[in-house]
Amino acid sequence: VLAGGYGYRQVLELVQNGADAILEAHASGALPQHGSKIEVLLSRSCLYVANTGAALSADGIDALLRSHSSPKRANQIGRFGLGFKSLLKLGGRIDLFSAGVAMRFDPKRCRQELRDTFGFDNAPGLRLAWTLNETQERVADSTLNSFGWAMLAAA
Repeated sequence: VLAGGYGYRQVLELVQNGADAILEAHASGALPQHGSKIEVLLSRSCLYVANTGAALSADGIDALLRSHSSPKRANQIGRFGLGFKSLLKLGGRIDLFSAGVAMRFDPKRCRQELRDTFGFDNAPGLRLAWTLNETQERVADSTLNSFGWAMLAAA
């Protein structure tokens, strides 16, 4: 994933995920109040991507924790469950906020916990996620504004 076709596509993959969420919102009749929109911001230490599409479903969260798995179908772009994994190339934590869900993917912590628990030498980095605390969730609420979900990838 990191060295192959997804190696330098992090922004494109997140924009495609946003487009899929917007298509899903339109298909379900849940049209966004402020129109369909994807926002990408890059600072020195953070990539921020948000969209006005459908909230992340339980199946979507499950797919993020797996590899080669995606609940997307029909005319959606992503179907292979690998684009999100390309964020590993950025080398930091990933905070995800979506309709009352606030969670953190921390590849370093994930690898360490899998090593400690199962003795893996080469543990994957995106198989575990942790819920964010109440203060972080309030920040998420103010960050989301009119967006359906947002993702922050920070070093």
